[in-house]
Amino acid sequence: MNNLIYSMGTLFLLLVITPYAFADDGKPINVNILDSYSQVTLDGTILIDSIKEKNIISSIQDMFTFEYENLDSYVSVSYDANPDFVEKSTSIAMSSGCRTEITSKHSFTVDSTDIDSIFLELIANDRLSKSSLSQSLIFQSDDPENWTITAVTENFETKVQMLHCGERLTEYIASSEKIEILSILGKITGLKDSQISSLWSYENKDLIETIDRQTNEELIEKSEQILADAAANQAKLESTVETITTGEGDVELGVGVGGCLIATATYGTELAPQVQQLREIRNNIVLNTESGESFMSGFNQIYYSFSPTIADWERQNSIFQEVVRVFITPLVSSLSIMTLADDASEVQVLGWGISIIALNIGMYLVAPTLAVFKVRKHFKSRK
Repeated sequence: MNNLIYSMGTLFLLLVITPYAFADDGKPINVNILDSYSQVTLDGTILIDSIKEKNIISSIQDMFTFEYENLDSYVSVSYDANPDFVEKSTSIAMSSGCRTEITSKHSFTVDSTDIDSIFLELIANDRLSKSSLSQSLIFQSDDPENWTITAVTENFETKVQMLHCGERLTEYIASSEKIEILSILGKITGLKDSQISSLWSYENKDLIETIDRQTNEELIEKSEQILADAAANQAKLESTVETITTGEGDVELGVGVGGCLIATATYGTELAPQVQQLREIRNNIVLNTESGESFMSGFNQIYYSFSPTIADWERQNSIFQEVVRVFITPLVSSLSIMTLADDASEVQVLGWGISIIALNIGMYLVAPTLAVFKVRKHFKSRK
């Protein structure tokens, strides 16, 4: 129902704003035809009542979606060479006063001078995919008074709950470093670090804060006692802390606590597309169901018993890192199927999850077993 209301609202804004929201000539498409190719520029602005990235991207796609029959009324055609033309995509979303103004401009070339061929390519809209728009999108905000941010760090992961003009957002950041948390929140909210620090409520449950003043001798004595009582556990803890704080960050493989250490070490950075995909599947799909939360709770206990060691080996040995990359890439690719379950019911998400588990059992167990069996049978037949 919310998606329906949002779609109707977006359509209404498009119908009302479109005649006034485009370039100076009033047309959102400029086609400059040269000798052997054409330069195309899409340029438009629209207002929406949302700060969520998926809603912003959807609005941009709607803004540049046209029907062939009336496409010529949106196109300005010229035949003069433009020496300053640069292929580039930029979308800036500015939040102000509980409204978001989206200014989107996309310049590219088409290997044709035929206007009908150009029209068909514009209708296809292939250049405005979700992934390309997400990469070029810049979000900014000049209304910090409309934000409420609560962040809690526990078990080296930070859960952030945000409220902006009645719209809620939740983000999981696999880091306990305050600087890193502020940096990521800056990209999400469009606010400056200083603005976030002045308005958010932040709690780090991993830190042991001493209220009473103690002498250096008392602190040393207490530290030695802790080390003596928990020597075995400390070694594992130090390894985990080092992995999270020095392993370029915080990608999550749909895990309820902590980040996916293996994926981070394998792809080298939390900003890798594979890692971001894993985080989105976890936060937006798996953890939105009761069965998904139960699965992740059991998965965590097994996964974090070995992942810090493997991630550490990857950083120490590039060959081992490549081996792990080859091994987990089919798994990561298969998990992209879960994006089909976005906004699905509990039963549908569970069905997709079971299907993916079965698919991976086939790839990693059944297929290799059959291959080994056939090879052995082949050699026996030759004897």
